[in-house]
Amino acid sequence: MKTGRKFALFAAAFCILAAVAGFGYYFIYDGGSSGHFAFAVELRMVAYDAADKAPGFKGPFIFQDADAREFIDTGDAPDGWKWVPVADFAQNDVLVSTPISRTSNGQVFLLVGDSRELAVVLTDPVSVKLEKSSGVSPVPILKIRIGRGDAEVLSKFREVHGDDEVAVVIDGRICGTAGTFDLDRVIEIWFPHGGENVAKHLRDTLLSKKI
Repeated sequence: MKTGRKFALFAAAFCILAAVAGFGYYFIYDGGSSGHFAFAVELRMVAYDAADKAPGFKGPFIFQDADAREFIDTGDAPDGWKWVPVADFAQNDVLVSTPISRTSNGQVFLLVGDSRELAVVLTDPVSVKLEKSSGVSPVPILKIRIGRGDAEVLSKFREVHGDDEVAVVIDGRICGTAGTFDLDRVIEIWFPHGGENVAKHLRDTLLSKKI
């Protein structure tokens, strides 16, 4: 009897450890939903001023300081780029990496990619859920899984821009930058400490678009 109880306890402990290991770095924070949703997720490269980057940092998203200043002052955008508004709740988090930005009538805009090479539009989200990171200071993470129909286009975009700063645009506004967009077709939006209510609001807004 004692042996059986020990085995049962060991099996239960093993299952818990296996579940945590399989789940990875995250733990469920709140509920979500799977299905199909009537919104698109846009991933767009974020533009930077060369003066704000380390010497030698290169890429199609790096502009010389004089050009960046002109874009900001005039509100014009170069070919393949456009200005997109930043959601109010995302401004502090998005601006911390000093991308090219401008403010007009109190609204913050970022210069982001608008070409086949610099942006991708994903029209088949299949799940939305809110989790939190592990550790002593967990933060909310909104995770959006993309359907298999968009798997190939997302994979190709990831091959080129997997290590770059990518803005996540939903309903025409930048909601954050993608912490990852991995091989499991999951796009993550990380929120700062204290951002639980905002994260829940965005989650609920997206869940309301379930078909």
